[in-house]
Amino acid sequence: CHRPPARRAGEFFQDFHNVLHTIQGGAATSFAQRRLLFLEETFRLHRHLNSDKEFLTQKACPHRDFYNVRKVDTHVHHTACMNQKHP
Repeated sequence: CHRPPARRAGEFFQDFHNVLHTIQGGAATSFAQRRLLFLEETFRLHRHLNSDKEFLTQKACPHRDFYNVRKVDTHVHHTACMNQKHP
């Protein structure tokens, strides 16, 4: 296994500062925001177009268990966690 030569701490921090300066710039931030919005809308479209197919696939699975359930009920009451030892 070939390891790259160790760099000095000063070089590392200079590179780190350059990366931080680049990502804090307006152009990078606006590009990232537009890209995230695009990906989110693409995923919503994917879910909309494939939700029926996914539902039917899950219903057709004869061995439904914890790893391939469609929905998990996470509604928990705090009172259910307490007993007489916890006033």
